[in-house]
Amino acid sequence: MFGGGAFTGISATHHDAYDEIPHAPELSYDLGDPVGGIIAQQTAQTRAFTGGWAALNTGSKDVTVKAPSGLADAANRPVPSSFTLRAHQGVVYRRKA
Repeated sequence: MFGGGAFTGISATHHDAYDEIPHAPELSYDLGDPVGGIIAQQTAQTRAFTGGWAALNTGSKDVTVKAPSGLADAANRPVPSSFTLRAHQGVVYRRKA
């Protein structure tokens, strides 16, 4: 999502278990094509896609990020216009149908 054409490696395993991938519904989202570039919001990077939006906080402190309207989380709840993204955490949201 954030590689910009360069090689990017991301690993996701649950605590002390390097032999399986945790289930997260967001892993199956089809976000579509990128819309514009990566936007920096303090230590967070965000990117819009035709079918959703993603944010990743690479910093060591929590940050407040602004999200575009019309997004929903994995439980189909609306995403607030701004929220706190914890240090070293990320989110992926879909556009509401």
